[in-house]
Amino acid sequence: MVNKLGNLPKQIKKHLLLIKDIRKYIENKEIIGITTKNTTKLEIIKFVQKVVNDLDGNIYITGRNIKNRYRKELEPTKKMLENVEIQKDLTGMENIEIILQKKRKKITEELQEYIEILNLSKIIHEKTSEYSKVELQNLDIIRAIIYDAKIIILDEPECCESLKDKKEFRESLRNFISHSDIIIFFVAEEKEMLLHTCNKIIQLEKSKIDRIHILESFEEIEERENSKN
Repeated sequence: MVNKLGNLPKQIKKHLLLIKDIRKYIENKEIIGITTKNTTKLEIIKFVQKVVNDLDGNIYITGRNIKNRYRKELEPTKKMLENVEIQKDLTGMENIEIILQKKRKKITEELQEYIEILNLSKIIHEKTSEYSKVELQNLDIIRAIIYDAKIIILDEPECCESLKDKKEFRESLRNFISHSDIIIFFVAEEKEMLLHTCNKIIQLEKSKIDRIHILESFEEIEERENSKN
């Protein structure tokens, strides 16, 4: 017997309808944030997989202490996190070449276009020790592309700690998303970290959607920010 949506318990129906809304946000190239409460890292991964259930590709996770915070919980899933630390004594291009060699790939015109889109082309041959936090995060997105990532999860990225960095990263990310089919989720414990970067914030509690915060459009955010200058 097929259980129709109308016959489902109220909480389950609400959860399914909210997931449907999130899929629409993804189609509209929104930048989506996730705040968590009493939710494990594995539950976050499973939630993302449920939302994006028709994608056949890798999930790339980047952020603070990735190996310590994810490896143990993801061990049962046998999902490898191919996240290699950026080597600060090498250039951006040398860091990219390490991943290319590992994946037995060559740099393509498409990859070079993404380097341009993420504002790295002028510094790609400079040592990454000179990169800003936003530039380092953008370099990691390039590496995720090489890993054939379909979903990128940014776990409390350090590039979103100051308002200036949030605004800079938002612009490069919006440009990237408009040229790519890769889906990006921000994950943070506090909603404040996601402000100025995301305009849709999913509040998870015990792996279920508690609510979705609909913030201003990016045009409204920029107009308000510019009016203060």
